[in-house]
Amino acid sequence: MSFSCSGAVDPNFTDVMKLYDDSVSKGHLWLKNGALPPCSSTSPPSPSSCEMCVDRLVYAVCSDLLKIGKLVMEDLVRQVDTKKIECPGLLADDTWKWWFILIPILLFIFIFIVFRKKTRKTCKKLRGEETVDMTEKKSNAEAFL
Repeated sequence: MSFSCSGAVDPNFTDVMKLYDDSVSKGHLWLKNGALPPCSSTSPPSPSSCEMCVDRLVYAVCSDLLKIGKLVMEDLVRQVDTKKIECPGLLADDTWKWWFILIPILLFIFIFIVFRKKTRKTCKKLRGEETVDMTEKKSNAEAFL
């Protein structure tokens, strides 16, 4: 999932209480619920939502599925406009990249094992090692008991 980030235009703005889209007349995208976490311990937002974090600046990290007009942060006293900025390092935002490496490797190992078993069976059949008479198997089993 992709997301975009915005930061407060005022670098001294640190106590954000609410995040909303100024082009929409009602509702909000985020409300404060305790202290802002550091961005390094913040997970990417779920679809159609935003998360807030702090890392030198206050960041609004929003899902790209949201159609946002003008993003505004607000504290108890004032509103502060935002600007698009590069996203900070979030928790597990690169986890999906490992799947692009891991899946082809696992697929290659699986195909290799299946191919190896099939070629062994084919080689045994060509050499005649797998064609054993059932009566011979029975007599071997009786001799073992």
